[in-house]
Amino acid sequence: MTSIRRPRASAIALALGLALAGFSPLYAPLAQAQAQPAAAARADIAFEQFTLPNGLRVIVHTDRKAPIVSVNIWYHVGSKNELPGRTGFAHLFEHLMFQGSENYPGEFFEPFELVGATDQNGTTNSDRTNYFQNVPTTALDMALWMESDRMGHFLGSVTQELLDEQRGVVQNEKRQGENNPYGQFYERLLKASYPKGHPYSWSTIGSMSDLNAASLDDVKRFFKTWYGPNNAVLVLAGDIDVATAKEKATRFFGDIPAGPTMEQPKVDPAPRTASTRETMTDKVPQARVYRAWNTAEYGQADVDRLQLLSQVLGGSRSSRLDKRLVFQDKLADNVSTAAWSSLLGGLFFIQVDVKQGVDVATVEKALDEELAKLLAEGPTASELEQARTVFKAGFVRGIERIGGFGGKADALAECAVYTGDPGCFRESLDVIESATAADVTAAGKKWLSRGDHTIVITPGERVATVEEESKTHPDMAAVPAADPKYTTVETGVDRSKGVPQTTEFPGLKFPSLQRGELSNGIKVIVAERHDVPVVQMNLLMEGGYVADTGGKLGTSSFTLGMLDEGAGNLDALAFADRAEALGANLSAGASLDGSAAALSALKEKLDPSVQLFAQMLRSPRFDANEVERVRQSWIAGIKQEKARPNSAAQRLLPPLIYGEGHPYAIPFSGTGDEATIASLTRDDLVAYHQAWVRPEGATLIVTGDTTLAEIMPVLEKHLGAWKVEGAAAKPVVVPAVALPTKPRVFLVDQPGAIQANIFVGQAVPSSMDSQAIDLEIANSVLGGEFSSRLNMNLRENKQWAYGSYSFLQTAKGQRPWLAFAAVQIDKTAESLVEMQREITEYASGKTPATAAEVAKIQATEIRSLPGSYETAGSVVAAINGIVRFERPDDYVAQRRAKIEALTPAVVQAAAGTLKPEALTWVVVGDLSKIEAGVRALDIGEVQVVDADGKPVAAKPVASAQ
Repeated sequence: MTSIRRPRASAIALALGLALAGFSPLYAPLAQAQAQPAAAARADIAFEQFTLPNGLRVIVHTDRKAPIVSVNIWYHVGSKNELPGRTGFAHLFEHLMFQGSENYPGEFFEPFELVGATDQNGTTNSDRTNYFQNVPTTALDMALWMESDRMGHFLGSVTQELLDEQRGVVQNEKRQGENNPYGQFYERLLKASYPKGHPYSWSTIGSMSDLNAASLDDVKRFFKTWYGPNNAVLVLAGDIDVATAKEKATRFFGDIPAGPTMEQPKVDPAPRTASTRETMTDKVPQARVYRAWNTAEYGQADVDRLQLLSQVLGGSRSSRLDKRLVFQDKLADNVSTAAWSSLLGGLFFIQVDVKQGVDVATVEKALDEELAKLLAEGPTASELEQARTVFKAGFVRGIERIGGFGGKADALAECAVYTGDPGCFRESLDVIESATAADVTAAGKKWLSRGDHTIVITPGERVATVEEESKTHPDMAAVPAADPKYTTVETGVDRSKGVPQTTEFPGLKFPSLQRGELSNGIKVIVAERHDVPVVQMNLLMEGGYVADTGGKLGTSSFTLGMLDEGAGNLDALAFADRAEALGANLSAGASLDGSAAALSALKEKLDPSVQLFAQMLRSPRFDANEVERVRQSWIAGIKQEKARPNSAAQRLLPPLIYGEGHPYAIPFSGTGDEATIASLTRDDLVAYHQAWVRPEGATLIVTGDTTLAEIMPVLEKHLGAWKVEGAAAKPVVVPAVALPTKPRVFLVDQPGAIQANIFVGQAVPSSMDSQAIDLEIANSVLGGEFSSRLNMNLRENKQWAYGSYSFLQTAKGQRPWLAFAAVQIDKTAESLVEMQREITEYASGKTPATAAEVAKIQATEIRSLPGSYETAGSVVAAINGIVRFERPDDYVAQRRAKIEALTPAVVQAAAGTLKPEALTWVVVGDLSKIEAGVRALDIGEVQVVDADGKPVAAKPVASAQ
């Protein structure tokens, strides 16, 4: 529900850089900038604004493409507003705000699930806390009532029991982050980057000791101090106008009294003067180098200039560090850079995954040389222009969405809270547009010439967490008086009547599918979306993981991953440069039952982008040196999968569920294993390409700013003559598998782990089965939603896990059903018992699906449809399913009708598909702490295996306590 990742990117920052550095961008509104070059026309987000008498600032953006409204509220409080000894409080408080309010004593999510809200969540970082959701236009009154009730009527609902519950949830969230490989580096980085007591010297999630010290009185004081309307910004974006927004905002929020006007901490980037370093060991497959500098605060032009520098240094395949470390010297498997900014100061960040067998010092020397050269000489004109176009195109693509986690509402709210100007993103765009090489070089020299901190993590034993237990936990200060300059208005909202009921909902508007066919037989489906000047294409072909059956596992994914590593007369670097110059994103990949190649093109560059796409499909080079480079990085990626507990379990489950040799018995990632990837030859790739990447039986899905009449000549020009010699491969028959006759438990040792990751799976009928929808709804009751049984049990009731869910993957053959939970290590056996009990009692009918549960899932599924197809990407995904699983063109409408007709009895019958006696369990954790307890449960035969699924010799096991 929240992010512990503190650094914020500016409005057009590096989402991809954050992701590669191990962070999830909190909301990359315009931040989908990296690796997405530019459009010519200046894109913008129009807005109007007003302020209520109580100080609540309201910003309105009108976008009528879908009958939904984004409700996005930002409070100007984050972990920087905490005190030493009270860290983690802002984040803990965010969790509490989802536990209901005085006039709605229940889970905050439930009314939103009933109206089909999408993209609902909340996040906390160093500078702000936000809450957001997209709701059908007709449910806007409900959403505003709920948000205003927790703003103005919260304190009376908070109890010690709720505080203890959410404290446990947050502590498991902290454990989950630290339990992953490299999971401790961020705490160490903050402690080293900022002086003791600096508001950025602790993480947003805080320390265990401080979380334990939080009291009910602290909660009340924190709310009264920071959660007043005069410390908040409300953004309403979508199917709404300013007149409607003013009436509704006044009605629901106008009577809430203002809080005190609080002074924010002073800006202090805390630039460092000396280089420092530290090393640590962890259960990791390869060394990793992190390096960071303290940089300018949010809103400064240097932030945007450093982002351009970051793009040139390490932001793309043809960046300086990639060329040197990955391509030329072959010292690293991956490189990423990012420039983040927060209100008090920013961080410039480099991450390098060191190739196995390479000396870290050699990598650091090359890194130093490339950075020094860039700071001395500056970027070339072509490098700067390419970086500039990357960011401008990222903005164009980013503003397709209206809501949180990266949409237009986030961009407006961020700018308003951080700078006072909702349109501050325009200044960032201006800086990006006007920055010269001298400007970028000067910014780099100013901030990156000294004061870096380096953290090197090498393979070894997992070390204890760096957290320092706070010696004291000071009382929080008394709440200042409310600011007298604000007033309230009478609104007439009678909250005793409860949440406004939504009785009407907008209908589903799925774009019509227009069809054509190229002269070589490729079928074309076009769905028009004219919201942004971008055209997306997805070519669906046969093959996929199943094509690896009887051969080298991972061949399909590896071959498709090589398509954009050079094609025709362009080697890998030249191909990447050409794509970025066009503003085109190209990729290809495999799934269980097929493969796909994708293109996202700016409309103004559509013809040459399709030409490059066709070149990628028709004539990939498979250069020997590039194959070897990708092979080494691929194998390193497999080792990373094995080191992460979640992905380790998901590598093991397919062969356990389906049996060795089955077409689906390949890790869910499709990456194969080290031995098969090591043995791949160029001939293997050429053979796969000839057999499966071909026009016969292929369907090209096109969505975006085009029409059938407009796009067909372009496609015919570049793809119509594509033919492949030889016969196409025959489709792979996926045989049915028998279910096990008794449960099985497989344990994987992860010494030093502070959590255990529990997975359970079973093969269930195909996505093409006539009762597939029934099973999907049955799964939602068990574990498909936040308020479903598994999550409410292990997270909300027991506080043993940060989350527990279940899901169904799509497949033409029997598809995998999985459930999972990452639980605190001392509750492993107990959590396994609870998961088994929930599944068994539900499947057997002892605790059948209730009418209320089914109605809630029906409401969520049906009423969320208008918001589910907001973007071209979501439309593409739906059409992919229509094509891949041979569904009718109106499948979306048919699925809705079938869900509407479901009864609890039908859902319960589908739940019976789950067979407790046939379940396969995989538990990854420190066996010295969990093995005895799991064995004592006697829920099935227990076997210890390694990360490859091979049996491990039994060790003496201490008896369970």
